[in-house]
Amino acid sequence: MDKIQLGLFFVCGFLLSRLIIKVNLPQAIVARLTAARKLSFPRLLLLLLVASAFLSFFIPNVITVLTMLPVINLLREDIVRASGASKVGASTLLTLPVIYGANIGGMGSVTSTPANALLVGYLGIDHQPWESVVSFAVWLGWGVPLVLVCLLGAWVVLSVVQRIWLSDVGIIETHVSRDTGSKLFHRLTVRIGAGIFTGSLLMSFLLLRFPDTGVLNIVITSLLALFVFYLLFVRRFDGGDGLPRRLLTLRDCYSDLPWRGFVLLAVVIGIGALLFMAGDFFRDLAAAGSAWIPEGTSPLLVFFVFALIISFATELLSNTVVQITAFTVCVPLAQQLGMDVVPLLIVATLSSTSAYMSPLATGVNGLAFGGMRGVSLWRMLVAGTFMNVVGAALIAVWGTMVIPLFY
Repeated sequence: MDKIQLGLFFVCGFLLSRLIIKVNLPQAIVARLTAARKLSFPRLLLLLLVASAFLSFFIPNVITVLTMLPVINLLREDIVRASGASKVGASTLLTLPVIYGANIGGMGSVTSTPANALLVGYLGIDHQPWESVVSFAVWLGWGVPLVLVCLLGAWVVLSVVQRIWLSDVGIIETHVSRDTGSKLFHRLTVRIGAGIFTGSLLMSFLLLRFPDTGVLNIVITSLLALFVFYLLFVRRFDGGDGLPRRLLTLRDCYSDLPWRGFVLLAVVIGIGALLFMAGDFFRDLAAAGSAWIPEGTSPLLVFFVFALIISFATELLSNTVVQITAFTVCVPLAQQLGMDVVPLLIVATLSSTSAYMSPLATGVNGLAFGGMRGVSLWRMLVAGTFMNVVGAALIAVWGTMVIPLFY
């Protein structure tokens, strides 16, 4: 029953993301945060972090980057004009919070990233005890606080770096336009999104709390999903110009999707299946690795090293390949160390999207690096190294101390 419920949540979340993109809501949110205001540079970095994380919680993080790029290009000109700072330094420091926030935001919800969906699929295939861990409500319980703490860590790293690279930047007056489309459609999208989020949270909690009512819960969840379809595809709304129109069409659901990315993902999953079949090899690898771990080693240290290895491996390899490869090691490694495997699998999933150094690490990194002129690769590597360590430490703390409270 919980798999059906999660499937409905994924579908509703996908449709919501298409609506958010169609009505230009991300641009409106970012413009409202940064337009025509006087901001200190550390506060501007925090706003960019929060905006990117918030948007990637609801829409694909690659789309989040596409939304943010025009904004940070305008902000760079404001900074250079106001302070005389170098374009290289300004470009780099404005791009990094977008990368960090977009990657961090996907940790908050089970429906936020493909990596989380892969975890759900793997747990189902491998028959692991997972229901209470990856339910929508429980993931939010530990995921949202993790996002907030990671954003704080990222802001500290960026603030330290800013003092070194752009210490002469003071107050900035921004000039981002607020003309981003129909405000009526913006408000309507926010209300529908709030309804989907609240309904998903409530139905997930009720299924978790009263598992014997699973059939009734799925029926109610399905009716709520049908109501969402009605609002999006059937009912007509007036956007303020006197011409009632539907919020979404079928074309909106598939136009401008990154089909090459889906093909690549399918290829990567196929490679992962081959790796999964090579179970004996990875059991031997896990046994060899656990032999190097001294008896009595703190689980926190084990999780930290594991998260760190995955984060840095993702800098050079596809995060999906790294994630699936890590999955094949997790089960035998957990057995060797006598620990629960599900928190280790979650740590592997979170760490595979927690890579901040290289443009090769994630689609977000590459798109932001290539889309913003003047970003310094060297400075991105230096700041990303510290961020990888901070991210791995926080994920390890969550894996050993927080997530088991929900499991």
